[in-house]
Amino acid sequence: LGHEARVSDQKRREDRLETDLSALRLRLERLYLDRADGLLSDETYGSLRTKIESEIAERRIEIAALERAGDRSADEALATLELALEAPARFDEGDPDERNETLRRLLSNCLWNDGRLEFELRNPYDLMLKAVQNGSDEEPTFPGATVENEDWWAQLDSN
Repeated sequence: LGHEARVSDQKRREDRLETDLSALRLRLERLYLDRADGLLSDETYGSLRTKIESEIAERRIEIAALERAGDRSADEALATLELALEAPARFDEGDPDERNETLRRLLSNCLWNDGRLEFELRNPYDLMLKAVQNGSDEEPTFPGATVENEDWWAQLDSN
C-alpha cells in the first residue's frame, strides 16, 4: 500500500476503535444505572462490569498500538530523509563497511558496464530524484555523477 492508503486505513481503524470504545463506555454507564435501579444483582453486575472493562482495556491497547505504528512510520520517514541528505557525507567519511551499507540502502541493480557504473535508485530515493528533476530547470546533482556517466539519469525510471 502507498503511504496515503496506509494512513487512511490506519485512520479508519482508529475511528472504528474509538467508536467501539465509546459504545463500551455507554454500556458500562447503562450497566451501572441498571444496577442502581435494582435491575441487576451484585453478582451479575460485577461479572458484566468486568467483561466490559476488559473489552475497554483491549480497545485502548489496540489504539495505543496503532499510535505506536504511526510513530514508527514517522521515524522511518525521518530516517529515509536523513539518509538522502547525509548520504554523500556518510559515503565520503565512512569506512568501507559504512560505505557499502550506504550504497546498499540507496542503490539496486548495480552494474559496471564499459567503464561506467550503472544503477537504479531504490524507492523512495528514485521518487525524490524525480521530484527534484520535475521541480527544477537545472540538472540534479547526484553524488558521484560525472560527465562520463550522465546517461545514468535515463536508467533511473526503469523500476
